[in-house]
Formats: sequence, C-alpha cells, structure tokens
Amino acid sequence: MVDASAAAQFITSGKLNGILVTSAEPVPILPGVPTVGSLGHPEDETYIWHAFLVKAGTPPDIVRKIEAALARLPEDKDFAAFLKAASVDWSFAPGAEFAPKVQTEMDRIRESLALLKGKAK
Repeated sequence: MVDASAAAQFITSGKLNGILVTSAEPVPILPGVPTVGSLGHPEDETYIWHAFLVKAGTPPDIVRKIEAALARLPEDKDFAAFLKAASVDWSFAPGAEFAPKVQTEMDRIRESLALLKGKAK
C-alpha cells in the first residue's frame, strides 16, 4: 500500500496497475482506479494519516498555539496548492479529538490482523 501521490506517476505511465484506492471517494490523480467501497467492501476504507506530537507535559498553552497554527495551514495558498496537487484531503483534529480516532483505527487493525491470522495456514 502506498499513497496516491507516490503511485500516480507509475500508474498513469502504465508501469503499474492501480487495483484500488482505500478511500471512500475516487482519487482525482488516479482516474479509473476503483474505491474499496465500490468493490463491495466499504468497511475496509483506510486512510494514511500523519500526526504532530509534542512531549508529554508540554504546557497546554503551547499545545493550543501549535494546534492553532496547524489548523490554519490550509489557508496558505502554497500549502493548499500542494495538497491539491497531491490529492491530499487535509483534515485537522486537535489532540483531544485525534487520540480516540487513533485508538479506533488501532482496534480495527487488530481485528483485521486476528482474522488474517486465523486464515493463515
């Protein structure tokens, strides 16, 4: 599994075949590559996410300043252009909202791995 922007040049040049994208919506830079949901498995949608972390004990006012700056990033025209060119959906969540999302994703991955382990012979 690779992100769309890394694979796009190889797929559009014919060097690789795009089998599917794991997002709910088609990826504009990968025309014709189906979504996992369109192939009948919407429960398997998966996203690549990145996180900015701070050291435990960082003062809350510093954390809020960092979060505010990150939330404003898409307002920068160059950053917005980069996101569009890379077909990146920018979604920001402060740490208090992001942590439960990470936990939910980790639980889902553990369940998937357990199923795969049960099928491995």
